[in-house]
Amino acid sequence: MADVNESSRHDSMTDTNESTRHDVMTSVSPEEVSRWRKLLANSETHGSALRLSAQERDDVEDCVLLLRRTYGIKTSMNELVRLGLLLLVRDVRARKSKSVICAVKES
Repeated sequence: MADVNESSRHDSMTDTNESTRHDVMTSVSPEEVSRWRKLLANSETHGSALRLSAQERDDVEDCVLLLRRTYGIKTSMNELVRLGLLLLVRDVRARKSKSVICAVKES
């Protein structure tokens, strides 16, 4: 259950100017998806600390459960975070100042 702050944050995110919104998944090629799948499955990883709010942690855990229960996809918080980072890095490299990160940080 989302708290008031989370609800406000979600509302402000959905009110974002349409010109700054970008669906990063629309331009991911099947080859890139395949490469990322191999990266997630076979790469050597190094420890790293990630600081999440309680709500962010709950949201990611809910997503992991939804994927497993509804779609039969076995994943983890770690895999979701790594894939999210791959998408964000790709977006910055491709779109530079028009990337999602720039839009959020400059707003």
